[in-house]
This record gives sequence, C-alpha cells and structure tokens, in this order.
Amino acid sequence: SHELKTPMAIIQAHAEALSEGAFHDEVMGPKFVDALLRNSERLNTIVSSMLELAHLESGTYDLFLSMYEIEPLIENSIELFQDTDFEHSYQITIDVEKDLKAYIDVQAFSHIVHNFVENAIKYTSRKGIIRVKGKQTDDGVRVSVEDNGPGIESKYFSRIFERFFRIDKGRARDEGGTGLGLSIVRNMADAMGAQVGVCNSELGGAEFWCLFPNVH
Repeated sequence: SHELKTPMAIIQAHAEALSEGAFHDEVMGPKFVDALLRNSERLNTIVSSMLELAHLESGTYDLFLSMYEIEPLIENSIELFQDTDFEHSYQITIDVEKDLKAYIDVQAFSHIVHNFVENAIKYTSRKGIIRVKGKQTDDGVRVSVEDNGPGIESKYFSRIFERFFRIDKGRARDEGGTGLGLSIVRNMADAMGAQVGVCNSELGGAEFWCLFPNVH
C-alpha cells in the first residue's frame, strides 16, 4: 500500500496547491503540474503492474509454448536499448550458443530478457558492460544477463524476486522502479516451468538468470 500511497499523496498535495492559487505562479505552477503528470504516470505503471501480476498469479495467463531459436528473440528484446543513447553509454553484447533453442512463450521470454537488461542499465554506471548469455546445460537452457555494476549481497539473493522488495529503496524510487518487475519475471518463468535466480557475475556485478527445462 505504501507504493500506492506515495504518488497519491504527492498528487493530492500538488492538486490542492494548484487549486489554492499556485497555478498562476509562473515558477511553481509548471513545477506542480509536472509533478502531477510524473506521479500520475508512476501510479498508472504500478497499477498496471499489479494487475499483470494478479493475472499471472491467478493461473489464467495465456501461454503459447513451442521450440524457438532464442538468439533472434534476444536481439529483438534489446533492440530498444541499442536504438537510443544507451548504445553509446553502455557496452551491451550477446553471447549465445549457435542455433540454441528453448521451449518458451515468445512474449514471456522477451519480457524476462528485457527486464533483466533494463535492471542492469539502471544499476550500472555509464560506460558499463552488460552481457546477455545463452547456453545449453545438463539442466536446461540457461539465459542470463550480467553486468559490472555494484552487484548484490548474497544475503538478498533469496528475496530479490519478492514483490516490492528493494535493496536500496530510495535509489529504486529515483530510478522510477515499481518494485514489481522481478516478481512478474518470476511468475512468467513459473508459468513456463522455468526457474529464475541471481548470483555474482564474473564481471564483478550481478547476474540474473533464467533456466528453461529441457524438452525431449
């Protein structure tokens, strides 16, 4: 409830200030309007994420599972980041075994990869290194995103996918996070019979991974 109350309180406070005359203030008026728009957008994002999570947890999320080659899907998932100034600020590379396939739902798979890369960008400094990997293991197809950011203490590994869990609450809010992204990822993975987790990266930061089961 705290995640909803914060933007709602800001919206109410600024709306009251505007109604009491701040709207005509050439300096404060535009600032209050901007705050209203930003927090309305944030509130909408949180509510949309909560509805999506509820849909996943209810077991009514529609999946279309089939075998797909994953490298083209990964390329499409990170295309947005490469078409913006992120491409010049971060070194994003793909290291996937040739012709690697997994039994997945395309939309859910793409969402997971996009979320992992987006998180890496949020918590990695400019000129950081982000690597998307895919390989066949004895347990299944392992897809992961690693970075050379500050990393995550191992004591948080078991809680990182909980809804609204944040290691640095202030920093996460500054980055515009809802605290639901990784929880949605976990539920999407569960729906596909996959597992998710986080560990320390060889690059020095964090590595978020998803393991898709072998299908014979």
